[in-house]
Amino acid sequence: MKTRLGDLGLLSLLTILLAFGLMMIADVSLVEGVVTFGDQFYFLKRQLTWIGLGLILMLVSSFIDYHFWRHWARPIFLLGLSSLVLVFIPGFQISAYGAARWLNLGLINFQPVELAKLASIFYFARLTSQKERPPLWRQLFLLLFLAGLILLEPDFSSTVLLVAVVGVIWFVGGEKILILAGLGLTALILGLGLIFSSPYRRERVKGLFDPFYDPQNKSYHVYQLVLTLGSGGWLGTGLGNSRQKYRYLPEATTDSIVALIAEELGFLGVSIFILVFLALVMRAFWIATHAPDQFGQLLALGIASLIAFQGIINLGAIAVLFPLTGMPFPFVSYGGSSLITLLFAVGILINIARKSRR
Repeated sequence: MKTRLGDLGLLSLLTILLAFGLMMIADVSLVEGVVTFGDQFYFLKRQLTWIGLGLILMLVSSFIDYHFWRHWARPIFLLGLSSLVLVFIPGFQISAYGAARWLNLGLINFQPVELAKLASIFYFARLTSQKERPPLWRQLFLLLFLAGLILLEPDFSSTVLLVAVVGVIWFVGGEKILILAGLGLTALILGLGLIFSSPYRRERVKGLFDPFYDPQNKSYHVYQLVLTLGSGGWLGTGLGNSRQKYRYLPEATTDSIVALIAEELGFLGVSIFILVFLALVMRAFWIATHAPDQFGQLLALGIASLIAFQGIINLGAIAVLFPLTGMPFPFVSYGGSSLITLLFAVGILINIARKSRR
């Protein structure tokens, strides 16, 4: 159903996820807020600020005709590339956990990779929807250059996410399946090579297969994830009764928040939560299939894939199926850059839905 504000189903599901995320952040961040910042509501207040800013941007983008992003795709893509270069320049970059992924913009710190993801969706949706599209090898060169900059930060998970999203755009845009399959196989081989050529990535893979090999050091995070998921059982320990939030589980408000949902609400509660997220993703894909033209379809498809793959990567890491990645869960995890960018992208989906055929 569509309203003057946009797609009612999408907005309803988004509201549920944002509200639930706020509730969980208020719950699991109390201890960390007091110990680190002397304010039990520190994380909640910052998340509310980011949601407020994101909703304003979502409202703005929902009233901008989505063809605007086709016309401005190239300069926005160049802006995304430039911002990735800036993270390597002293004075702009902010380093943490051995990676330079943030820009110091004065009032806020921003991850340029989030802008680069969205800019890539604009640009590759435009190229793929052109009547005379450039050869695939030229597009591939652009993608590899962009992915190389992200890898240098280093940010392996965002690189995988970006390549997967662009691959979906190419597939639906009509590129030959055999060529894309070959590129996918090559990307898999290169990805495995990058994993096993890096000591810290090898340790993460080792921890994936044996969480107990060094539970006090190298496999500590995975070990705590296993304990967190196991302690939840079918019905959980109860809302607010997490034991792991007492600084046992790393990144409790960001990468690991779904594990704490499973601990407090159990298998049943986290399953309902995941179903709500899947419903939002399916609604986004529905909007893509009903877009008025091919550019709108590919644009909506890219945004839907971005949300879906980000959720899948996070859930895979939490379930100890993938190595730990540092990927936040969409609309629920604490953090500004990803949340604001995704809300802005949802506004574009709303605009496409408003113009779509029934």
